[in-house]
Amino acid sequence: MFFSCFLGLLIIFSGIVYFFLFSEIFKIKNIEINQIKIIDLNIVKSGLENILKQGSVLGFLVVSDNILFMPSERINNFLKDFPAIESFSWKKNIFSRSLKVDIKERENIGILRQKEDKNYYFDKNGILFIEAPSSEGGMFLIIENELNYNFNLGNRILEMEPFNNLISIINFLNDNFQLHHIKLQLDKIEIVASLDNSHQILFYLETDNLNQIHSVLSYFVKNNFDFNLEYLDLRYLPNVYYK
Repeated sequence: MFFSCFLGLLIIFSGIVYFFLFSEIFKIKNIEINQIKIIDLNIVKSGLENILKQGSVLGFLVVSDNILFMPSERINNFLKDFPAIESFSWKKNIFSRSLKVDIKERENIGILRQKEDKNYYFDKNGILFIEAPSSEGGMFLIIENELNYNFNLGNRILEMEPFNNLISIINFLNDNFQLHHIKLQLDKIEIVASLDNSHQILFYLETDNLNQIHSVLSYFVKNNFDFNLEYLDLRYLPNVYYK
């Protein structure tokens, strides 16, 4: 009798497990992704479908396409691999058996130009997220890479804080001068600007000291510093060198 009860309970338990893990009732019916412009929506959707088909591993069981058991880590890692995605979120709806994905794409603020490799658009965080045509320019901020190495898709031009400081300096100079070139070089950042079209000034900046450099430039402009110079070297603050 005990064996019969045990067998009955085992059958019931197996039925419950099968119901929740393999029943068509919990099979995912749809993947919804918000409208995106840069990334191919079909690539994202196809990748997510493959992940869901591969399923979640529960012990020795593999549960595929189940709304209750989502391979969360693999979904997150898949979406993180797209350089053009700034942020994302996703949620499942058990009742409609759907996966809804919201993606925010990066917005370009400029182009990194490279002599011997591809050019890339970069966003407000300095992340290279999509290839740019070699002829692209116009209204975009252009930074020229003159380092002895090339950047690749997904790289940062600079770490976040130095990059934000560089953009602040660029915006400041743009408000007070006419910007011509911004160059990343081995020992400095070189910015070429002018007060008018006839006289150009070279600004030499140190990557690790951009915040203080911004303050010095602000002080010079507010105090009517004579910028009729060949160059202004701000790499060795508090010392300032100019000619």
